[in-house]
Amino acid sequence: MDYLQRAAGLVRYDTIIIAFVNDLYIPIFKMWYRLFRRYGLTNYLIFATDQKSYDYLDANNINACYLPFNKTEFKRGELWVMRVEVVHTLIKAGINVIHTDIDAFWLKNAMSVLQESNNDLVISRDNGIPVEAGKAWGFTMCCGFYLMRSNARTCRFVDRYLARTRIVMDDQRALNYMILEAGDKWRELGNAGASIHVKQYDLNVSTLSYDFVARGGVRPDAYVFHPWLAAPGDIYKKVLLAIKLLEDFPSARAGLWHSKAWVYLAPGYWTKKFKAVAKRLLCIGRDLTRVA
Repeated sequence: MDYLQRAAGLVRYDTIIIAFVNDLYIPIFKMWYRLFRRYGLTNYLIFATDQKSYDYLDANNINACYLPFNKTEFKRGELWVMRVEVVHTLIKAGINVIHTDIDAFWLKNAMSVLQESNNDLVISRDNGIPVEAGKAWGFTMCCGFYLMRSNARTCRFVDRYLARTRIVMDDQRALNYMILEAGDKWRELGNAGASIHVKQYDLNVSTLSYDFVARGGVRPDAYVFHPWLAAPGDIYKKVLLAIKLLEDFPSARAGLWHSKAWVYLAPGYWTKKFKAVAKRLLCIGRDLTRVA
């Protein structure tokens, strides 16, 4: 069964929630899923990009689809292109898509609020890439959490969006560049974010405020917390950082001990710690030798 058939069988309210995961990020996914499953949502599909992550999802009865991604031939951006290809397919099939990164932790049922908007694209905001959009608008659109409705306008738009993503090899850069280059003005809505009608694509877009999707700091009423987990290549540090940040949100604290236990019981964690200590001791030894 291909992923379109799988998704079509899971759709509720014309909408599917999708996320992508690989074996490295399974520990982060476990934290995400413990929060997400509290809302009883069944219209979701997790795309596993390797066999190990798919086996985990399947063994735990999590709605999953195996969409292999050859990491040994990885080129920067290919995963983002694949992500847009999936969104393109679903939108063309008449399915509304909520895309969420697995480190965009659901503190409340975000789907119920997203569905209240009639805009074609409802997206979280950031202050990162591309810098050109950040300078022009004071924010950037973040592809880590968004709703795209399926209609005639978005069916036309996703064709051009996919084509642009294949050129720049980055879905977030592609989206921001397209809206920026169209030249229309955003209308600030105070605590409700901002909105824009992009005439070139006849597309209605709105951004979610930081009170809805918190990026940094504690937002007590946030529906989603999407922190910056800056620890390249070290999944243990990422998990511990996520735990530390999530502990600031009372609704997210339950169950975090599972993730703490995973880190502190992992042989790989202590191997890294031992190597770091050994390296430090070696440096100290060299310094003492030079002094002597």
